[in-house]
This record gives sequence, structure tokens and C-alpha cells, in this order.
Amino acid sequence: MDNKNTVKKKSKLLYGIRKKFLGVLIPIVVVGFALLSYISYRESSKFMNDEAESNVKAVGSEAAVMLRGEICSKKILIENLANSKNFAKASIEDKIQMMKDAKATIGGIAMIAYSDLNGNATGDQGEKMERGDRDYVKAVSSTGKSYITAPFTSGTTGKLIIVVAYPVKQDSKTVGIVYATINLDTLSELVGKYSYKKSGYVYVADEAGMCIGFKQKPDRVGKMDLTKTDGEVKINESLVEAFKESVASKKTNSTYYYSSDGKYNKAVFTMVDLGERLWVTVTVTPVSEIEENSKFLFRNMLTISILIIIVAIVIISVFTSRTVQPIKAVTKVLNRMGALDFVSVDELEKVKNRNDETGDMANSLISMEKEMVSVISDIQNQSESLFNASEDLQKNTNETTRTFGHIENAVSEIADGATSQAAETQSATDNVVVIGDMIKETKANVNDINEGAVTISEANSKANEALKALSDINRKTIESIKMIAKQTKTTNESATKIKDAATLIADIADQTNLLSLNASIEAARAGDAGKGFAVVASEIQQLADQSNTSAQQIDVVVKQLIDDSDKSVRTMSEVSEIIDKQSKYIASTTEIFESVENGVKNSVEGIKAISKKTEELDEARGNIIDTVQNLTAIAEENAAGTEQTSAAVIEADAIMKDIAKSAQELKDIANVLDTSMKKFKI
Repeated sequence: MDNKNTVKKKSKLLYGIRKKFLGVLIPIVVVGFALLSYISYRESSKFMNDEAESNVKAVGSEAAVMLRGEICSKKILIENLANSKNFAKASIEDKIQMMKDAKATIGGIAMIAYSDLNGNATGDQGEKMERGDRDYVKAVSSTGKSYITAPFTSGTTGKLIIVVAYPVKQDSKTVGIVYATINLDTLSELVGKYSYKKSGYVYVADEAGMCIGFKQKPDRVGKMDLTKTDGEVKINESLVEAFKESVASKKTNSTYYYSSDGKYNKAVFTMVDLGERLWVTVTVTPVSEIEENSKFLFRNMLTISILIIIVAIVIISVFTSRTVQPIKAVTKVLNRMGALDFVSVDELEKVKNRNDETGDMANSLISMEKEMVSVISDIQNQSESLFNASEDLQKNTNETTRTFGHIENAVSEIADGATSQAAETQSATDNVVVIGDMIKETKANVNDINEGAVTISEANSKANEALKALSDINRKTIESIKMIAKQTKTTNESATKIKDAATLIADIADQTNLLSLNASIEAARAGDAGKGFAVVASEIQQLADQSNTSAQQIDVVVKQLIDDSDKSVRTMSEVSEIIDKQSKYIASTTEIFESVENGVKNSVEGIKAISKKTEELDEARGNIIDTVQNLTAIAEENAAGTEQTSAAVIEADAIMKDIAKSAQELKDIANVLDTSMKKFKI
């Protein structure tokens, strides 16, 4: 008893539909919205961070493009000046004027100068300078290619500058150098125009790591080295490693690092390819500003999720309350009906009009109450009549059982005689069936032999057809081989003609080579006037060499082709002899198959005669079996009928005994039913 009370107390925690709804749905709603909010925040935050990443890279790329355009425009100006034919041939006074004009067309150039290969230079103002020890003069003089110096501090102005130098060529030979000094003091203003977010900024460094433009922190220009953590300006190690990696790979790279003021920043390194040199723009943005949109989104989503969860809990509570009330009314009526009380169902009058399953339940219970009252009333009235009828049935069944005992003895004697007669008739039938089975097997064997003979005949016909087809194919093969032999001979003749043509080409090439040699000698005698003719003679000589080489290759291929053709002719001759022998064998095989076909036809005729006699014998067997089986069937029917009658009598006797027993049980049930029906309240 204590255990049962304990179980009830434990189950009261979630007893009832309302508590179960609240206990299940509320956690599902809370967990579901929390999970949905988390996933939405994570995806949205990822999207925003990716967008911020793209924006930061876009800012760095834009600044890099601007810087490249700024420097390249000046490079192009100097390159065009150096490549000008007039400049190379001009006097030093004209060169000075042309340098002045070029400098005036674009700003940011401190000086343009011209130097010979020994370093004797003249500026755009006519000043004379010695620049033989400068790396850009040495590099251009030795390579004949353009050169850009790394940024360095000018000894005259104390500002950062770079020097761009281009070779001046005359008749494809380097005869001098044009170089320009470009001021870098405008780089800070140029990159300072670009930024992402409020506190973001962009600065630029050369590939060696020196800062060469920084508007927000001008004191770091020329002093901050991005390849050292412990230089004049202290730098975070992550920033240094990312810079080195970007320069090594020449690809855009990014990293997170802490600046000297403790801010956590994101830096994106973008390459500025100047051709001979590589610069890097560094776009810096505080991470807090990058993530501020994500944090704002998180706060909003959290607030909305909490409000939705609260509203959902209220809706679930109201819904479950309205759902449980009619169920309680139905449960109360069911409990009363369980106690066999069908007096009243007034509690369901308010519930039956609901437009849901509880309304259907209430209407069904009201209908059931009415039907149950009617049925119980009828059962109570009939239970007494059932008890009286069961007593009369019991008396009648006892009398009938005694009568069936006498009938069972008489039918048993008749059944024994009929069974003996059926057994003797069945023995005769079995013997006749054995004879019939032997005749049937003989007929089946004859049919198998007949089918085998027909199959052999058909196969023989098909073999004859195949031999005829093989003979036709053999004839066509001989014709094809003759045609191939003819074509091979024609090919051999064509190859011989190709060989003659290749020999002719080789002779022409030798003569052309000799003519080009004579032309080269004459061109050499003509001096500068024959240079053009010498180039043509050289090309003709190369063409003659190529023609001679091709003629030799053609000669090798033609020789191989002639050898292969000869082998093919010999092989086809051997194949023709083999096919002639094959034709004789096919003719001999055809004659043999014709003899076999005649023998098979005679065998088929004999087998057909045997099959006909066997069919007549099988027909006679069938007539005998039918007669004997009819006699057996009659005897078996008599025996079966007698046995069925006996069995029916025995079964009827057993049924009557069961009926008597059931009548007694029915009487007991009627008594119990009458007692039980009196318990119902209607």
C-alpha cells in the first residue's frame, strides 16, 4: 500500500494534459528559438565579417591601385623621354630643354637628369653631376634595362625619394641614361584618403619593410620597419610575420594583432607591383568596429527571441487551459459511467457545442448514454426469459443424445462392408494404371527420338547453308586480295616517284645553299649597303638547309614504305595459296553433309511410323483405364458415403452432448446476467 501511494505522489509532478503540454512544449520552444537565434546570429555574423573582410581588402586594393597609378604615370613619362629618337640624337642643350618640358607636364618630380654610361650627368637646370658610383647608373649601364631604387632619404632635401632610371638607346645600343628623382612626401596624403570605419587607416611600406607613407602617424615614416619587432618603433610579432609572408608570396594577406595602444586590430596587406619594385599597402581597422554590427544584431535578436518565447508561453498556457477544461468534464462523466451510473450527463451540455474533438466526444457520450440506458433496460427484461428457455433446452438435448446412440451402431455395420468392396476394386485399378504408365513412357521416348532426328535434320540444313556462305566469302576474299595486291603495286610505284621528287628537292636545296653562300660573300663586299641583302641570303640559306633535311627525311620514309609494300605483296601471295586449299576443303565438307542429310531423312520417316503405332496403343490404354477407374470410383463413393454417414452420426451425437453442456452453461450465464443487470442505475 505504501509503494502505491509513493508512485502516485511521484507521478503527480506531470499529471494531466496541461502540465504535460507545458512541460514538453515550453522547453521545445525555448530550445528551438535559442538554437534558431544562435544559428541566425552565427550565419549573419559570419556574413557581416566576410563583408567587412571584403571591404577592408577593397580599400587596400583601391589605395594600391592609386599608388601604382601615381608612380607608373611618372615612370611612363621618363620611359617615353628615354625612348624618344630625337632625345638620343639631340645635343646636350636640347636634352636639357626636353627634360624641362617633361618635368613641367607632371608634378612630384624633383629632378630629371641625363647621364652617360660613365656617370657624367647633367640636370634639367644644366647642373653637372658625378653619378658613376650610384647603383641605378651601374644597373642600367650593365643590363640595358630600367631600374627603380628602394626609397631613401635625399642628402639635399632630407626627404624620402626614389630614383627611376631608363636606358637611352641608339641603334639598339645603350648610349646613356635618363633618370628622375621622385618625391615620396605626397604618399602620406595619398594613402591617408583611404580608410575603413571611423578609426581605420592605410599606410604604405616598401618590400624591405620601411614605412614610406603614413598620414595618421607621420613620425613613423622612414623609421618604422615592418620586418622587425624590436626596431626603432616596436611592432607586434603577428604583424611582422604576416608582412613577411605577403612579400614572399606576393599575394594579399591579413592578420590580427594588438597595437601599442592596446587595441585589437585587423591588418590587410595588399601588393603594389611597380614592376622593378614591390610596395605594400597596410589597411588597419579596429576589430571592435568591424564587429559592432554583429553585436548590434546579437542584442536585437536576443531581445526579439525573449519576447517571442514569452508570447509563446502565454499562448501555450491559454491554449492548454481551454483544451483541458472540456476534457475534465468528459472524464467526470466517464468515471460515473464506469461506476454503472447512467442517470444524468448534464456536464456535457456545454461541451457538446465545441467545434473540435472534445465536442465530438461529448456528443458521442450523450448518444452512448441514451443507447446504453435503452439496451440495459431491454437486457434486464429479457434476462429472466433467457433463464427459463435455457432450462427447457437442457431437457430436450438430453433426450436427443440418447436417440443418436442407437443410430450410430447401425451405420457402423454398413460402413465396414462398403470399405471392403472399395479396397478390392482399387487393387484392380492399380494394375491397369501400371500398364498404362509403361505405354506412356514408351510414347514419350519415341517422341524424344523423333524430336532429336528433326533437330539433326535442321542442323544439317543450316550447316549446308553456312558452308555455301563460307564458300561465297572465300571467293570474295580472293578477289579482295587481288585488288589489294594491285593497289600495293600502285603504291610502290608512287613511292618511287616520291623518292625521285625528294632527290630533286635535295639537289635544288644544294644549289640554293650555294647561291645563298655567294650572295653572303657579295653582301659582305658591299659593306653597310649590303646588310639587308645579307639578312635575306641568311634566310635563304636556312630555308635551303631545312629543305635538304626534309628531303632526307622523305627519302627514309619512302624507303621504309617500299620495303613494307614488298612484304605485303609476299604475304598476300602466301594468303592466296592458303585460301585455295581452304576452298577445296569446303567443297569436300559440303559433299559429306549432303550424305548425312539423306541418312537423317530416312531415319525420320521410320521414327514417324513407330510414333503412329505408339499413339494407337496409348489410345487403347486410355479406354481400359477409364473403364476400371469408373468401377473404382463407384466403389469408393459407396464406401465414402457410408463412412461420411457414420461420421456424421458420431459428430451429431458429439454436438448434442456439447449442446447439452452449453445449455447448462447458458442456464448459469442467464442466472449471472440477471444478477448483474440489477446493478445498473437507469
